[in-house]
Amino acid sequence: MIRASITVLIVLAAFFLTPITWAEDSKKPSAVNGGGVPEKVQQKSTVTVTFGTEPRALRATVYHGRKKLGRTPFTHEFERESGPLDLVFKAHDCLTVNTRVYTFQDTKLIVKMTKNEDRSTIYGYKEEIPPDAGVPPANTSQPSLIPFPTLPAVPESPKKTTP
Repeated sequence: MIRASITVLIVLAAFFLTPITWAEDSKKPSAVNGGGVPEKVQQKSTVTVTFGTEPRALRATVYHGRKKLGRTPFTHEFERESGPLDLVFKAHDCLTVNTRVYTFQDTKLIVKMTKNEDRSTIYGYKEEIPPDAGVPPANTSQPSLIPFPTLPAVPESPKKTTP
C-alpha cells in the first residue's frame, strides 16, 4: 500500500515538473545565434506618425506649435519617447481641432473634421453669444429715459386719535 502511494506521488511529480523543465529549456541559448546570449532587439531611435483626416478628401494643415508639419495625408518622423506632442489641425471652413499624440511607438492619427455649419452637432458645443446679447438696438431719436407708468392714487385712511 505504501509502495503504491509512493509510486503515484513519483508519477504525479514527474508529470507536473515536466512542463517546467520544457520552459527552462526554451530559455537556454539556441544555436541560431551562435549559442550565446540572446540578442536584444534594437529599436529605431525615431517613430513614424501617419496623419490623416476624415473625410479623406478634406486637406488639413497640421501644426506643432508654430511649426507647420504638412498637409494631410502625410507621415512625419519624431524622436522616440520625446514626450507628448500637442498638434493643431486647421482646414478651410472647418472647426480647428487640437489633439495630442505620444511618441512611444509608430502611430496612425486620423482626425474627424467638422464643417462650420455643422458645429452644433458636436457634443458640448456652446452657441456663440451675439455682440448685442439680445438687447434691441437703441433708438437715438427717442429720449433715453423710459417713462414709468403712473399708478392710481391710493386714498389716505382717516387718522385715528387715541385718548
